[in-house]
Amino acid sequence: STTYSNDFALTGWTVSATGTPGQTLSFSGVSDADWAASKDAQSPTAIPKIDNSVILNSGTTVMDQIFVGATEQDGDGNDVKYGFTAGDSIEANILVGDASRKVTIKRDAANKTGVIESATMSIYDTKAGAKNKTDDVVTTNYDASAKTIKIDLPFSSGDARKTSGNVYFSELKLSPNAVAIMAPALSATGLTKANLPLKAWNDTTDATDVALASGTLQVAGSTTAATPVEIWVYSEDAWSGVGATVAYTDLNTATHAAYKLTGTYAAPATGAKLETIASTADPNITVETKGTEITITVPDKYKGTEEFTLDFTLSDKAIAYKKGATPGTGTNWVSDEGKANSSTATKFKVVANSSAWKLQSNTGSSNAYEDVSTIMVRAEDGLHLTEYSLFAKVAAVNTDAEMTALTVGETAAEADPDNDTAAVKAWKVTLPYGSSLKQVLTIAASSMATIEVDGIEVTEPEEFDLTNGATIKVTSEDKKTTNTYKLTVAFGEPSTE
Repeated sequence: STTYSNDFALTGWTVSATGTPGQTLSFSGVSDADWAASKDAQSPTAIPKIDNSVILNSGTTVMDQIFVGATEQDGDGNDVKYGFTAGDSIEANILVGDASRKVTIKRDAANKTGVIESATMSIYDTKAGAKNKTDDVVTTNYDASAKTIKIDLPFSSGDARKTSGNVYFSELKLSPNAVAIMAPALSATGLTKANLPLKAWNDTTDATDVALASGTLQVAGSTTAATPVEIWVYSEDAWSGVGATVAYTDLNTATHAAYKLTGTYAAPATGAKLETIASTADPNITVETKGTEITITVPDKYKGTEEFTLDFTLSDKAIAYKKGATPGTGTNWVSDEGKANSSTATKFKVVANSSAWKLQSNTGSSNAYEDVSTIMVRAEDGLHLTEYSLFAKVAAVNTDAEMTALTVGETAAEADPDNDTAAVKAWKVTLPYGSSLKQVLTIAASSMATIEVDGIEVTEPEEFDLTNGATIKVTSEDKKTTNTYKLTVAFGEPSTE
């Protein structure tokens, strides 16, 4: 026979037998008492004793998990070591047909090292919750030699006026099989061992809350220091000696490393400016800023009903809202960040106001439109404010009907005045040799003009068959002027390389 002997930690170790379909497998060498000890009220279920099994067509036995090396707890909280009641090793004989194998599995000695190897923290309990929250970054400074974890929290997560909050480990890497817990209160008794280990994002999606309770991790004042939270770390060996139900004394007596976790809140930002504002998504709208006066001019077609959004930036962590409104979700202005059709951006429109025009925004109750002539930009500290006046204008109807740029696929076309006629303006493009004649046309024209390609109105880049070139018509906003353009396509020479 051949003996296989290795040291493995008792975690999910399996032995499987394979052979020729139809062979009988015999498994012996494990006492009934050892198998009986392999029962567990939790998952995995009890492992039955195997006397023999027939190898199937797949080449595996009916039960390919002959035994599992693992340490679990039964319903009473007692450790159950599968197949290891008599010692730290177990031997079994496996006979497949005429081939005999002796398997020896040994349990590793428990790891005696219990330290934090690395740690990072967040104010969100899950990775998904923290996604894209760039304003709520927690800076973690871990010092292994000093056994300290110091975190810098954003002011918005709990400023000096608050006494509670939440902090979680987004990553907590310990020595192999070590366990970390929050130090219990001196008077703590009847604690359940299984409920004590801290969880981080890398352990579970439901990370343990390291509470910022009153007096803990608060902003250090001129005469007071932040009170630390203690994190106790136990090696695998030390933790195995802790009972299922414990008190403070039991946990404090067991060998552990103590780490101190402290935090401070950043000072609030004081900027209260509207840094930039424009209509990036719709170039037909212009925005002019002079000091604290903002003038928004929309095309004649937009007056009354056409909605639009704005692209703006504020001072770091500042908010903007209508003067007189209560800041918050629904009332704060939201930028479209230069993206067309933003579903979350604040919407605006320009409506008649006696002989002039006024701006409205959908920041009223249930997103109703309301007049807005002044906005406030408030700093994160809630103390610094800047007031901006808003004015609305409607541009005169545009009479221009010019095509100002044309791109065919990725190649820019150009005017060809030598081939103009009285009725048609010529344009030409030379495409790379071998290019398809089906190309996307991107056309720029006079503001608010209507564009047609071969009789089809277009408002965005669109693909056309250019076998016979293309006829493009541009009609002015006032519908009084139409210019016609003829695009001719040629191909470059083939490459000689």
